[in-house]
Amino acid sequence: MTDGVKFDELWAAIGPGDGRPGPGLDLRGRAVDIEGAYGLQDLLVARLGPTCGVKIAANSPPLLKAFGINEPLAGHIVGATPRAPQVAWDDFRELVVEPEFVAVLGRDVEAPVADVRDVIDYFVPGFEVLERRGLSTPHGPTAVAHNVFNAGVVVGDGRMTLDAARAASVRFIQNGRVLGEGTGTAPQDPGDAVAFLVGHVLSRGGQLRRGDYLLCGTHYPPIAVTEALNFTFETGGGAAHLTVTG
Repeated sequence: MTDGVKFDELWAAIGPGDGRPGPGLDLRGRAVDIEGAYGLQDLLVARLGPTCGVKIAANSPPLLKAFGINEPLAGHIVGATPRAPQVAWDDFRELVVEPEFVAVLGRDVEAPVADVRDVIDYFVPGFEVLERRGLSTPHGPTAVAHNVFNAGVVVGDGRMTLDAARAASVRFIQNGRVLGEGTGTAPQDPGDAVAFLVGHVLSRGGQLRRGDYLLCGTHYPPIAVTEALNFTFETGGGAAHLTVTG
């Protein structure tokens, strides 16, 4: 679990145990390259416990440039199941919230697919919960090594097909105030996001299972939360809600 800011203990556990950076880290504790970073991510996720899917990050041209990378980043969604729609901000060193589309797989995926429509059951609005740990400077390998900061997913209601998700009009609301709305707010076509994640998992020898959740990228800049707030992410036919308490 990521509650209670346990990342420091987990991060230390994959190092040599004498205060020095672990393999694949430079003297500042940053991951050296993407491939090594995914190896560190595997070690970290193994200690975090069960996962219920995968996430994409930095999947828009501005973010690719900011992170100095050529393709999006990927990580695992921690937790055997989605989170309840309520978290306490003081359980985190740096709680961050992002509204996203969540794809739900309709079957196991063990081999490449020609069309992601064959494996997607539906999309729903949701929230990614992140533990950023104060690491705000974009650096692709380090973000990967930290599992791109995932601390779980909150899943809403209102099932959408791929075509509906592509055309969806959304509203992101904080304490009754609309922070963003419109169509085309996704950082990437949701079908392309799913295709990237499927290819990434399979390329690393993994598998995806029926019912797994795939986070497709934030529709609004990440929000660092340090107080009690209420969030809603609406898609016209459904909504996700997240309450943050103190």
